[in-house]
Amino acid sequence: MQRFRARKTRGQLERIGSPRALQRKNEPDVLDAAGLQCPKDFTPLQAEIWQNYFKLLTINRTLSATDAAALTLFVLTWSEVLELETFLKEHGKTYQIASGREFSRPEVAIRNDARRELRGLMIQLGMTPASRGHVETIKKSGLNNFGMVKWT
Repeated sequence: MQRFRARKTRGQLERIGSPRALQRKNEPDVLDAAGLQCPKDFTPLQAEIWQNYFKLLTINRTLSATDAAALTLFVLTWSEVLELETFLKEHGKTYQIASGREFSRPEVAIRNDARRELRGLMIQLGMTPASRGHVETIKKSGLNNFGMVKWT
């Protein structure tokens, strides 16, 4: 007596119209130039970060049209980490009260939380070596010869 049924092959799943077969064909959308413009309310530092990572992700062919919100959140978090690092270099990571006891600044905890969030966004966007294998690349049809998006 057979205890477990054998898994269906991809062809069998396609014939019966299984949603699992459709999930396997899910590919990233090709970028639309109008859909991914640097937000106007960014500071010059944030705009520079956005441009650099936008280029990097399009060259790697991992940035799709649905990743605009994640990229924007990544830029805001990255600029927050940079600002907190600058503040902590100026003021130190601890402060003293009148009795002479030292405490850790609240900015240290905020920076650590922002770093964790940044690491999660990097994984989601495929920017770490371990996560690159899990992120699907966009097919060459949506790109020009230089690996950049066709702006039509």
